Amino acid sequence: MKKTKIFLVIAILFCTFANVMGQSSNEHLTFKGVPIDGSVSNFVNKMKQKGFTYVRNYDRKAIMNGTFAGYNDCYVYIYPNGTDIVRMVAVSFPECKSWTTLYGNYVDIKSMLIKKYGTPFKEEERWDSYSEPKDDNSKIWAVKMERCKFQTVFRLDNGIIMLNISSIDMHCNVGLVYSDDINSEKGQESAIEDL
Repeated sequence: MKKTKIFLVIAILFCTFANVMGQSSNEHLTFKGVPIDGSVSNFVNKMKQKGFTYVRNYDRKAIMNGTFAGYNDCYVYIYPNGTDIVRMVAVSFPECKSWTTLYGNYVDIKSMLIKKYGTPFKEEERWDSYSEPKDDNSKIWAVKMERCKFQTVFRLDNGIIMLNISSIDMHCNVGLVYSDDINSEKGQESAIEDL
């Protein structure tokens, strides 16, 4: 009788643990506490409530502006999957004119992400040359010419968060992407159906 009770308790604990673990993968990744789910217009309205200002729609994505993680004048891009359901949110932090500021922002945001999400899944921080550029101007020029890769990836149960240093049209900044697994997969399924 005692063995049956112990087995029953272990079985209940196992089922509870399995249920909790299973639920985490069925939840959507969040951005500012809001699940990355629902229509783009619905998500935009939720971001307005968080203090962001709608800028415009461009190429199926919504663009907003506001303060994020203590940085003013950030642009937020809300991407739909194959339908109108949000699958990804990207943040473009303010442009940096110097390597010192750019790298400082990257390290600051990376340390906040590590505090919240733990050890990164993948880190790559390198220059595409035999040696690291020597001064600030050389380093920022290498970023503008896309001759380096600074990227940190966090793999969560429900998606991926990727931090990077990038250059778009010679404008250097830190970028942060939140990609929800569930809605990304739905978008891929929709695309496959088209084939």
